[in-house]
Amino acid sequence: LLYPPVSRCPECQVTPLCPRCTHNSLDCGWYRGLSQELRDLCLRTNNQHVLPLKILLHLRSPDPGRFKEVLEMESHLEKRRGTGVWVSHHKNVVDFLKTLGVITNSSQDSDLVQQICGILDVNSFEVRGTAALAGMGMRLRGVYVEAALMAHDCITNVHLSVDDHFVMAIRASVDIPEGQPILYNYTDPLQATIDRQKHLREGKYFSCSCRRCMDPTELGTMLGGLRCPR
Repeated sequence: LLYPPVSRCPECQVTPLCPRCTHNSLDCGWYRGLSQELRDLCLRTNNQHVLPLKILLHLRSPDPGRFKEVLEMESHLEKRRGTGVWVSHHKNVVDFLKTLGVITNSSQDSDLVQQICGILDVNSFEVRGTAALAGMGMRLRGVYVEAALMAHDCITNVHLSVDDHFVMAIRASVDIPEGQPILYNYTDPLQATIDRQKHLREGKYFSCSCRRCMDPTELGTMLGGLRCPR
């Protein structure tokens, strides 16, 4: 969740949920086991800790399932170390999970949480709440393990859609020859090159050298050009 939740789990009264969702028994049971003081603390803080905590709990469970695949995704841990986003996650997620007793003060535990935060920041797709929800249009983050493997190019050859059940479909927008990469634009295509490059460097930790970025005219669109006032 990127904004305040529509509702909370009726069982633990802590975790933010869409109205039609049910809470995983592992997460819910963990929250119910907290003291009332810590549960109240969870309610007073932001929701940044919720998904990292869910991943940690499932990784430590006897059957981590697909959560193990999440941990194999790129986090750019060392590139993020000491940056503003690192400091923010340390304050809002790492320190908070220490307060809850989920992790210790060890650097290994802190780095694991930072790794998870990096994975979520780098690989998540923004999706929207559906018309069936009270939170229609709410900005959400979705982790799609296979979709995150797509290469970046500012000239994409696919388009994405996410249905009301948050199932993502990837469809070719042009003919893609066998053996050629599937390309998706991880930036806003309506932004000029300087803004797209800034977003990629700060959020994805690479620079793009695609045909559009290398063309000063942006393929004749002049999107980043200045119009002479005379």
